[in-house]
This record gives sequence, structure tokens and C-alpha cells, in this order.
Amino acid sequence: MWVRKRIDIGWADLASAVGHCLFPKRVDTTAVNQCWRDSRHAFTCLSVRSGLDILLQALDLPRGSEVIVSAMTIDGILKIIAKHGLVAVPVDLQFETLAPTPEDVESAITDQTRLVLIAHLFGTQIDMQPYARITQQHGMLLIEDCAQSFRGMPQGKSDVSDVAMYSFGPIKTATALGGAVLCVADGKLTKKMEQIQQAYPTQSTLAYFKRVVKYGFLKFLSYRIPITAFIATLRILGVDYSEILKKSVKGFPTDKLFLRIRQQPCQALLSVLQRRITSFDERRLKRHCELGELLCDHLSQQYDLPGSAATSNYFWVFPVETDNPLETIQNLRAYGFDADQRGSMVKVPTVPTVQGEAVRSISTTDRILDNSVFLPIYPAMSQQAINQLAKAFCQVAVRPRRPEEDQPPLVDACAHSVPETLVRDI
Repeated sequence: MWVRKRIDIGWADLASAVGHCLFPKRVDTTAVNQCWRDSRHAFTCLSVRSGLDILLQALDLPRGSEVIVSAMTIDGILKIIAKHGLVAVPVDLQFETLAPTPEDVESAITDQTRLVLIAHLFGTQIDMQPYARITQQHGMLLIEDCAQSFRGMPQGKSDVSDVAMYSFGPIKTATALGGAVLCVADGKLTKKMEQIQQAYPTQSTLAYFKRVVKYGFLKFLSYRIPITAFIATLRILGVDYSEILKKSVKGFPTDKLFLRIRQQPCQALLSVLQRRITSFDERRLKRHCELGELLCDHLSQQYDLPGSAATSNYFWVFPVETDNPLETIQNLRAYGFDADQRGSMVKVPTVPTVQGEAVRSISTTDRILDNSVFLPIYPAMSQQAINQLAKAFCQVAVRPRRPEEDQPPLVDACAHSVPETLVRDI
């Protein structure tokens, strides 16, 4: 069985993490900040959720202020926005780019809008320039969520946003099993964020050590023989493997979200984060891209792929639209491929107007979340495995009808001008 996702960390990195937990070095966030390459100010924290929470504390926006957001995100982001008395206003995504159009973003702006938060989803990368022009024109801050699109040091490649958020959580690229870096354009704002974080308690080294051991076990389990045996055992016991996996990789418990995210990263985590950032393997990223492009070549003619027209894509996950997602996931397992649907992604609820009507439709986001199957893809997979995956998917997935296929067929007018008996004789 090819598992849906393999933890992107090597055994040497895990061994190093254990060593740093047992013999922690004296290191603080400055060490990570100094190795980060970006024209903005680096701010290292426990997670993207922690960083966003600290950012909103530092901004101290009036209650009721609006934050325009991509209509697909994770639930934790919405809880943090609501915690600060702010209103998340969703803007629908384009199926082909997984991004809201600049025109839709601008049309969502009101007198209450203070922030625009755009997410790079599923490994795609969005051109931020059009959004930057809009936010600068209206005097608002532009935040980009890069949690699903880390490709190595930014190095000024895309520094037009006021804040960019990078995650190194357990299922992210180049994971350190925790930690995040925010790139903040305003130096004064960065200092204020640092002051807020310094008042937090420090994450327990023991808690991080337990996390290292847990994900080390999950990494071992993700190899083909162990995962096949594990799933077979759970089936005998009548236990749903998929639900266990989702719970095991969940970042922070919902009921204790703010207690958990309002901590400083421990020294062991900072040491591992520094190691992972400075030793980023571009060859693995290139390999990942090549496998994604190969799978695209197999499926794009027959199926619709969310994000297929994105500026660039390294396929952090690989969504494909189908009319029978649940059946497809179940049947793919019989072929040895573990697929998923939705993951931790949720739709941002629409905001009612004074008249009680929804501001705008987010039907495309519904379409992506409801109909997409996320196929396994990571550097450890072979080209042969990708070929087999594509073949299996085509055998079990029902392709949705495209709009042009619903048009009535063109009729040959000449054929209808000839009597039916003569047509049979021709």
C-alpha cells in the first residue's frame, strides 16, 4: 500500500531531533531568524496559528473589522480570527488556479475591511502582485499563507505582501515537526510581536520529544509493508484506519487551541528547525514536481484537476475531481493506493448581509471540497507506481460531465433532407 502522505523528514533528522531533546543547545529564535533569507523581518514561532494569533494581537484591530480570506482554509485559522472579534469574509476560488480573482477580492472590500489573507493551496503558487496593488490602494495589510507551498528560502522572490507565513508542521514540506517563520515587512510590528511572544511560557522539551517519537513511528508505519500489515490488523478489529490517521496528525486539539499555541518554541525545536531550513533538499522538491507532472500527463485529458492553471505547482497534494469520491477512495485501496478527501481543509462560512442574504456564492470551493480525491504523491514513489496509480484511478473514478458535453449534438441537416429509406441504401 502506498500511504496517502509520508512525513517529509529523514531518519538522520529524527535522530538529530532526539539528540537535541536529550542534550539541548542554548539557542533562541534569533538563530532561526538570522538564517532565513528574505527582504522582510523574520519572526520565528511555534506554528502558523501561533504567528497569526500574535500578529492579530499586535495589530489590535477594532472588533467587527473584516478579514477577506480565501474561501478554503483550516478551521484553526477561522477560530483565531473569531477570537479577536474579527469577521472572516470568504472569496470564492477559481477551480483552475485555486486562487480568488483580484476583482472578487476588491468587490468584497467594505469600510470595515482591514486585512486580506490569501492562501497558496495544495502546493500551488499565486502571483501576489495584483492583490498587493489592491491592498496598497485601500490602505490595508496583505497576508499570504504559504503553509502548503514552502519551496526553500524565499530570498526576495515574492516579497510584495506585508506578511508571509511559512509552516514546518508535521505534514508540511521540510517538516521540523513544528515551528513556523513569518516574514513581516514592518520592523516596528515585528518588535511588537516579539514582545508578545516573550511573555509566553516555553514549550516543554518533553512534549516535543514525544512528538518526535510519535512521528518517527508514523514515518516507519508509512512504508509499504508496515502500513499494509497495520491496515489489515485494523480491519480485523473493525477499526477505521482513515479516522485513526487523521486524528494522529492533527496539530492542536480544538478545545485547548489557544492554551497550546500561546507558547514559545523550545530550544530542541529551534535547533531542528534551523537544521531543516539550512539543509533544504531542492533535489527532493524537483523529484516531487516531476512525479506530479507525470501524473498530470496521465489524468489531465480525462479529468479536471484543481489548480491545473496555477502559476506554478509542486503538488504538495494532488487533487482530482470525480463524481464518486468515496467509492474511488475505497476502490483505490484494493489497488494498493491510499487516497483521501478534504483532509483538514474547511469552507469559510459566508457572511450574511443586513438583509440576511449571503454576500456571495462560494460554489467552486464547495465543488473542490466535495468532489476531489487527493492522491498519494511524494518523492519515494517510483514512476512505475505513478503509472499504476493513474491506471487504477481511471478504472475506478467516474469523470464528471463537462459543460460542453451537456450541449445537444450537432445534427447533419443534409441527412434529414433525405428520406430514411434512401439513407439506409446509401
